[in-house]
Amino acid sequence: MKLILNTVILAVFLTILLSSAHAAKIPDPDKWFKKEYAKLWSKTPWKKRDEILSHYVENFTEHPADGFQRTYSRQDFIGDEMLTWKSQGWLSSNIAAFQSEQINDTTVMFRVMWRDDYKSGEMEISCGWYMADFNGEKWLFTQYADFECPARKK
Repeated sequence: MKLILNTVILAVFLTILLSSAHAAKIPDPDKWFKKEYAKLWSKTPWKKRDEILSHYVENFTEHPADGFQRTYSRQDFIGDEMLTWKSQGWLSSNIAAFQSEQINDTTVMFRVMWRDDYKSGEMEISCGWYMADFNGEKWLFTQYADFECPARKK
């Protein structure tokens, strides 16, 4: 009986230990967004297009304002658009405001205000909502929606 009890205790202990070790392997999603993803947009992002696209799942869902969800391949979603933006004088995009919310251990939501800079010296502000999931190896964006940027305090 004592052997069975010791075996059960050992099994519970190992389960807790292994699950803790697994949870510790998940990278911080805020650092991932800011240091691995957003930095790619800060200087000549069109040259890093494939690396940017590698942060998205292959089939990505957009939630546009018209209420009709659309699923795109990651290339169709922003890959080709980046070249259009470049032809319009776009130079870079940088985070102007950032907020995240952890939904569970492997799902996080980001609300981001971007500042887009152009050759003309003009600046544009845009806002996006992102959902990302940790797939066991890395964080990947699974969903996106534009949203109206809140008024900024002066």
